[in-house]
Amino acid sequence: MNPLVLIASIPLRAKLTLGLALSLILVTVLAGFAINQYSQAIEPASNVIIRTLARERGDALNAIIDENLNLVQLVAKNPLNIAYFSTLATSRTNAAAIQKIEQAFQDILNLYPSIRQMRFVRADGEILVSSPRSTRDSDVGETYYQTMKNNMVTDGAGNAYIGRSGTADDITFDFVVVPTQGNQPLGFVVATLDPSGSAGAVTSLYDTLRTVSPESGIVIFYLVDADGNIISPVIRPIGGPQSIAGAAKLAKEPFSQPTSYTSPVSGASVIGLTVPVDVLRMTLVAETRAIQLGGSNESGRFILRTLVLVAASLLILLLIAVFWETTLIRPLRRLLAATTGSAQGRAPGNLAPIRQRDEIGGLYSAFTALNSQLRQDITTLEDRIAQRTRDIEATRDIGQIISSIRDLDSLMREVIELIRTRFENVYHAQIFLLDANQEYAVLRASTGEAGQMLLARGHRLAVGSQSVIGQVTSTGRPVVALDTSTSPVHRRNELLPDTRAELALPLRAGEEIIGALDLQSTRTDAFSEADIRLFQTMADQVTVAISNARLFEELQVRVREIEDLNRQLIGEAWRDYVSARRRPLPSSTVGETRPTAESELQRQAAETGQVAERIGPDLVTLAVPVRLRGEVLGTVEWDMPRSAYNENTRQLAEELAARLAITADNARLFEQSQRLAERERLVNEVASKLTQQADVTQILKIAVKEVGLALRVPQASIRLSPGRDAQTEPGQD
Repeated sequence: MNPLVLIASIPLRAKLTLGLALSLILVTVLAGFAINQYSQAIEPASNVIIRTLARERGDALNAIIDENLNLVQLVAKNPLNIAYFSTLATSRTNAAAIQKIEQAFQDILNLYPSIRQMRFVRADGEILVSSPRSTRDSDVGETYYQTMKNNMVTDGAGNAYIGRSGTADDITFDFVVVPTQGNQPLGFVVATLDPSGSAGAVTSLYDTLRTVSPESGIVIFYLVDADGNIISPVIRPIGGPQSIAGAAKLAKEPFSQPTSYTSPVSGASVIGLTVPVDVLRMTLVAETRAIQLGGSNESGRFILRTLVLVAASLLILLLIAVFWETTLIRPLRRLLAATTGSAQGRAPGNLAPIRQRDEIGGLYSAFTALNSQLRQDITTLEDRIAQRTRDIEATRDIGQIISSIRDLDSLMREVIELIRTRFENVYHAQIFLLDANQEYAVLRASTGEAGQMLLARGHRLAVGSQSVIGQVTSTGRPVVALDTSTSPVHRRNELLPDTRAELALPLRAGEEIIGALDLQSTRTDAFSEADIRLFQTMADQVTVAISNARLFEELQVRVREIEDLNRQLIGEAWRDYVSARRRPLPSSTVGETRPTAESELQRQAAETGQVAERIGPDLVTLAVPVRLRGEVLGTVEWDMPRSAYNENTRQLAEELAARLAITADNARLFEQSQRLAERERLVNEVASKLTQQADVTQILKIAVKEVGLALRVPQASIRLSPGRDAQTEPGQD
């Protein structure tokens, strides 16, 4: 592929991002180069400044220490004070000596506020005089005492000590001088110096450690000792073994020329210089960074201007990127996603409008209009499909109810509950049926508590009355009140105060109106033309179901009447049959019969239609009714050992009685059919003989003879009586 074509095929966002990245790299490289050149140019100036400042601060520090040490020595060598020190050394409770020394100490404290406390300590470490009063009685544990107790001078020249004291959070310095009388040391005069200057001193020890900000960068100062302890009023060391080791190295290996090293205070690479402070047994450290990011110095201002330039460049590039992203990338990506989705058959989403009026804006607007129209069409189709689906499901559910429920009241309750639950715009549904005279529409099914109350009071509306039910049962056409507050056909019901729209649909069976389906909603204009058609279809289904349920109920009544009639006929037939053929009852004992009178158990079984039993110690008497189509024909009584009687035996007896009823009735019917056949045969024979004769007298003789033989009577006669108008002789038949 052609390289130019390949480059042109790179995505637009990648092209723009690559251009911005190259611009950013160029700006960053130029800024870095400028900063590096400037830092190299000002580094010699930094060395000169740090060397000068370090020496000045070292001289100032030594001057402050010498001043305070001379002050303590002046107090310790004063002849009057030595006399008092000597007195206290031998008599530690001498009040006059204590008062004089306290006064001398207080005078020093008044003149030099940087001194926190002055005290006189005996050679054994006991504090004899302290101003202000000390919180402890002995200095045995103090560093100066442990250092000087074995090195007190004996030549009368005196000895001095300066060292750190206090805590890590409250650092002080002890200036100690040994007063002597002759060659005999009298103890220790201790002055505790506050290095922070918080007491209001003109110049304090910490003032020499304050940070300065010359043109070339910030310079910091701190003191370190051989143990790696760092003293500074303005900075806090990073701490840790590396920091302590670095500080100890600076104290043990000082350097008099600016040198690069890792700062034990900040852990960064710095340029520093050390100045030994022998009297404190510490080292003063001055260090700086050649280029400082910020501040009022020249390097900071240069770097700040450079960074501002870089930041401005980055901001401009960012604004360009945002502009490209907003006006090019984002609209094109949205268009690409939308067109891809449409090509794949997916419904496009809502596209946010854009205000630009360039070619992309025109394309975007055209596609937005197309997309809006497409979404509207899709929404319309989806609504129609959802409506059709709902209609089909509702029709299916009503069809299932119609096919599964035969009871009329249960059918109507299920239908209206289904309508109320399946349609959100219906909050109350009910069914009215016309009475027998077609004068009133009577409420037969209604939903909710209000519906139950209406049913309980026998709610009805006259056909043709000023109500939707009255109108629909009168005209046979759907009646709708879209706004009950203004509709003239709506009749307000106090039990349904939330009704805002009402729809009544006729229940039509052929040309006959049998009732109405009433639907009510809490929203005005709740029923559209499509809803009316849908609910009318449901009303027609309900009408068919009601008609079928009524036919089913009528059929059930006819079946029960037929069953009652059959049972009555069977009972009469068997009573006649039993009366005509009453015989002794058979018994299970061979050759024996029982009298025809029924036992008490048999009467009980015949009256109740249930099995009657009497359980004795050894014998069980069981009477089972013989039933045919609900009519008790008689009873069967068994006597059996109690050991053989159980539930299976009882069921077997009932089954045998049922089979006996069927068999006995079949036998009765067979016997009756035989008698009828025999009668028909005799009638046919007599008729055949009579038809063979032509003479009336002979016919009468044959008839009398055959009838007597058929009826098995000893004598039979035929008497003919002439009409009223016939002329007969007296005594002639």
